[in-house]
Amino acid sequence: MGFLFFVMVAGLVVFFWLKSSKTSQEQWQVAADQLNLAYYGGGLGSAGTISGSIDGHRITVSTFTKRSGNNSQTFTKYHIEYRQRLKTDMKMTKQGALHNLGKIFGLQDINVGNPAFDDRVLLRGSNPEAVRRVLTPELRDAVKLAIVSYDDCVITNEHICVNRRGRDSDAAVVVGTVRRLLKFCELMNASHNYTPKNTQVLDRHPAAVPPIPKAKEPPKIPVSEDPLPEIEAIEPSFDPYTTPRPIVPDPPMIPVDDEPDPVPAVPVAEDVPPPVSEPEPDVLDLKQTAEALFRAEDSGSALLASKVFDEKYKGRRIAGSGTVKRVGKISYDPVFGSIRGIKVALTVCEMDGAYSKIKVSAETIFPLDEFEKLKSLEDKPLHISGKLIAQDTMMRKLFVVDE
Repeated sequence: MGFLFFVMVAGLVVFFWLKSSKTSQEQWQVAADQLNLAYYGGGLGSAGTISGSIDGHRITVSTFTKRSGNNSQTFTKYHIEYRQRLKTDMKMTKQGALHNLGKIFGLQDINVGNPAFDDRVLLRGSNPEAVRRVLTPELRDAVKLAIVSYDDCVITNEHICVNRRGRDSDAAVVVGTVRRLLKFCELMNASHNYTPKNTQVLDRHPAAVPPIPKAKEPPKIPVSEDPLPEIEAIEPSFDPYTTPRPIVPDPPMIPVDDEPDPVPAVPVAEDVPPPVSEPEPDVLDLKQTAEALFRAEDSGSALLASKVFDEKYKGRRIAGSGTVKRVGKISYDPVFGSIRGIKVALTVCEMDGAYSKIKVSAETIFPLDEFEKLKSLEDKPLHISGKLIAQDTMMRKLFVVDE
């Protein structure tokens, strides 16, 4: 009896394991299709591999397992090689207690002079001065954001590699992570053409350059030793100081009217009241806000959208419509916190970007009893309203809560 019970339990475990593996493979196929990448199914129990190229960046998404004694842990690995390799060698990882201990024994850590960056990022490189020149303030902010967002993140001058704990079996998570890392890769390649000012290019092989010939001195002009002949002085035929000047008659008088022409009066401009600026609307438009916020972000600064959001939009009322893409029940969310409800993701608008289309989405929370109604609205328009509480620069996403 005991043996049969053990066989039944083992069979159930294998059944659910195979079912979970099949679900992961289906979700990875969906993610690959959305990213226009290739998916290669794995063996029994494996999620497989997603690989391909987007805008010249080589992408690989896979899983691996770490074992320690009788315990094992699965990780999802995102590895992206930049379109262009940076010429300055560097490696950046997250600061840790072991790193602080290693510094005592000589572990290299290059400081860039920004405490917020230096306290979080362990930076190494063969040429510290060249590394500091490449890491512009904008790129430092992007590196710091990536290091803080992922516990296991390695950034070099060739690639970025992120290991997420667990198996990412949701297509939305895989697609979102890849797109966020692609945005970072674009910023890294933007620094590829960075050239510091007042930098001289030194010749590594001076002997190979022929020396510049020395200019020949001009021939000397022979000087005659014979003295110059004396020149007789010529007396003037008149005295310039006594010769009278010719008499010039005065010009004729021009008659002038006794009464001058009247001067036309200059009209006095009426006082024009200064233009009155229109007050900002009490309720923001969702689509207009998304376009204004993330079109500025696409112009070149990864953190510009965050700054504009904090100054102009955070905490204000907003309303608008979007197309429902995902509906799911949650009990906790990193942005909304501990809340039981229905999280709805909507596509707000789509704009032309520098490298690809920019899709802006929004997320909001509905009560649990509206699940069936919201589920039936997938791929259909939905009007939302509430307070704008946060935004995601990398994912181009707005977060709205009902007031």
